[in-house]
Amino acid sequence: MRPIYIIEMLVLAAFWGLSFYFMRVSSHEFGPVTLIFLRTLSAALFLTPVFLYKQLLAESIKHWRHMFMVGLLNSAIPFTLFSFSTLTLEAGITSILNATAPMFGAIIGVFWLKASLTKTNILGIFIGFFGVSILVSGQGLTLETGKVAVLAAISASVCYGIAASYTKKYLQDASPLAVATASQWMSALMLLVPSLLLWPAEPVSQQAWINVALLGVVSTALAYVMYFHLINRIGAVKAITVAYLVPVFGVLWGSLLLGEVLTTNQTIGALLVLIGVSLATGFKLKSKAQQTIVASERK
Repeated sequence: MRPIYIIEMLVLAAFWGLSFYFMRVSSHEFGPVTLIFLRTLSAALFLTPVFLYKQLLAESIKHWRHMFMVGLLNSAIPFTLFSFSTLTLEAGITSILNATAPMFGAIIGVFWLKASLTKTNILGIFIGFFGVSILVSGQGLTLETGKVAVLAAISASVCYGIAASYTKKYLQDASPLAVATASQWMSALMLLVPSLLLWPAEPVSQQAWINVALLGVVSTALAYVMYFHLINRIGAVKAITVAYLVPVFGVLWGSLLLGEVLTTNQTIGALLVLIGVSLATGFKLKSKAQQTIVASERK
């Protein structure tokens, strides 16, 4: 992988890791659905001027059905589920659960794309799920709160796994900016009516409005342009491995900005999740010779 893509993945992971902080501090005031409506709307509004300048409207209309599905699977549903989970779970823990997305992507690939799994991949899946159980154990989570929040976060990761393959399959040749902008508009439109019905009864603080603006612009608009760019350049399987890095920044931001501290169980669980996901997806560092062979094969 070229150094520029590694740098892009690090920046993307930092932006996405920050999103769990923004959701953690804002979801209580806005509510999960309204927060995500504002997140996707602000992202769409931020991207639209450049989108129009680049004359990408025709391309988006051409692929509107696929843009709709990406908006649903990659934004509306998973964003709302993660926002709901942050009502209960710490930002760092939620970001670690987000790291299971590549593992689910590997499983989905077997059933949808007829991909094959090695014994190592299967072992990784079991280790990953065991890591999740360790991660959330000993937290005193009740069925009505924490365990439902964990299930919501894992379901969101499943959506990401589906969306990554869907984007690569149907929107490989589409402009990353077109996919990012159109999918955010689609997501905002899907959530418009529910968010109005669930609009907070109490006034929302100024800081919460600032947080949702940053969530939309930094952790959504800019992040998704980078993400879809990476999918087009290095493929869905490699691009989604950015989820390995998100927990690092999620825990870092949670620690620096919220004073969150990982317990021993959480640390062990997090390591098992990352090891499991790595084995499940076959992620490994390639030697320079291997990279040269792959590059020659693509020419």
